[in-house]
Parts: sequence; structure tokens; C-alpha cells
Amino acid sequence: MHGGKQGKLRVIFLLAANQSGKEKLSPLMIGRSKKPRCFAKSFPKMYKSNPKAWMTSEIFGDWLKGIDKEMAKKKRCILLFIDNCNAHSKFPALENITVTFLPPNTTSKLQHSIRG
Repeated sequence: MHGGKQGKLRVIFLLAANQSGKEKLSPLMIGRSKKPRCFAKSFPKMYKSNPKAWMTSEIFGDWLKGIDKEMAKKKRCILLFIDNCNAHSKFPALENITVTFLPPNTTSKLQHSIRG
């Protein structure tokens, strides 16, 4: 768009893996549409929607509960490092996941070191 505001269309992905990247948790996709036409034939395993396509504490909690159930089936316990975003502040009680928050103001530094 020339000379105007940039569009605010977005899609958010939540991805998580172990340190080596060999094991990946079920991804979460967040968009604005309740039933996007582009996924008519194959819908992502976990898709959530809200008007701004942002992560919310409810969406994050639902994703965590799903991962906790997966880990229970596999009889595994995991440690999950997350940033201290507002959407991550409230989540359900978990039996197979221990959550540890990254120190404040480190997310952008970690993202920069990964890209660089």
C-alpha cells in the first residue's frame, strides 16, 4: 500500500521444540477468521481465532492443557521456558509440564541472537 497505513492482517504461530530441534510440540496457529477458507481441505491440528489474531491467556492455557495431555499419554514430564508476556501470566495447573519464565527483557535479545 503506497502512502497509507500498513495492513493489520496477521497470523500467529506458537512453535516449541527441544534444544536439538528433533522433538517438536504440537504447533498452534492463531488467526482472525473462525473458519478460514484456505484451510477448507486440511485444517491445522490446533487453530484458534480472535478478532486481532493475538495470543490470549485463554488460548495459551488451552494449548498448554493439550500439551500436558500429550505428555501424560507418553508418560513424560517436560520443562518449558516461556517469555513473560501478559498472555502467559495465567495458565491452568499442569501435571507433566513445569513452566519457567525467562528473565525480563531477554526475548528480543534471544530472537536477535538466533537470527544473527
